Amino acid sequence: KYGVDQATLFADEISRADLAVVSGGARGIDRTAHQSALRSGGHTVVVLGSGLSIIYPPEHAPLFDAVVQEGGVVLSEFPCTRPPRPANFPRRNRIVSGLSSTLLVVEAARRSGALITARIAVEEHGRQAYAVPGRLGDPSSAGCLQALHDGWMEMALNPEPLIEEAISSWSRLSRIQRYVNDQ
Repeated sequence: KYGVDQATLFADEISRADLAVVSGGARGIDRTAHQSALRSGGHTVVVLGSGLSIIYPPEHAPLFDAVVQEGGVVLSEFPCTRPPRPANFPRRNRIVSGLSSTLLVVEAARRSGALITARIAVEEHGRQAYAVPGRLGDPSSAGCLQALHDGWMEMALNPEPLIEEAISSWSRLSRIQRYVNDQ
């Protein structure tokens, strides 16, 4: 419940700021974030760890249809008939990170795909990653709490710093693009 509430709050505010919610479309927090973005009239992008004709998780097919119907994107780097395999998901996470100017982890166990994505964002893509602090002793918060303790993620107490970071990142990218175009 805590994670769902936080994901809803953050996704609503991010959508109202006209920023896109990007994730791997997994069960739980990802699903909640996409649903919240759609309810808020926001933009959303789902990166699959399977081919486009084999939706995973299968119960998210109506959600992914709604994403496309509302002008969002569902994409995959895999052939259409590729089933979901464990090796696909770290590849998918790299794409999620690459498409994101700022990354938020709402809940994550010590070993989770969300933390893999956050590490890629920080170490390979030079992005800022944030974590929502969770409850002490809760296994679903252990990864976020450890990342905050280790200092490689910033604490997200509300959506505003993420929104400011995302807008600032896009501003820097625009300046770089204008410089490259002028050369």
